[in-house]
Amino acid sequence: MWGSRWGDVTSLRLSASSGVSEQDADAYRAALHSALDPLAAGFVVYPARGLALEAAAGVTDFGEYFTYFSFFLVVSALLLASLFFRLGVEQRLREI
Repeated sequence: MWGSRWGDVTSLRLSASSGVSEQDADAYRAALHSALDPLAAGFVVYPARGLALEAAAGVTDFGEYFTYFSFFLVVSALLLASLFFRLGVEQRLREI
């Protein structure tokens, strides 16, 4: 179906040929299941929901960042307004 770092084959489909009985196929299936170890093949079961909840629990509070940025914008606007006022006074100083 799809490739991985271990190769291009991810599954095998075995079907019993016409000369094999159903009991032999079941015995082969049972022997194959007992011989295969998913952990040895690299399959790992992760608790995805638990890991996602754990990762989401320690996120940064963006409300704090928005408050700081708003404060920065207000201070910057006041500074800019005072600079424009000072520039206007300096330009009109010659007229006084």
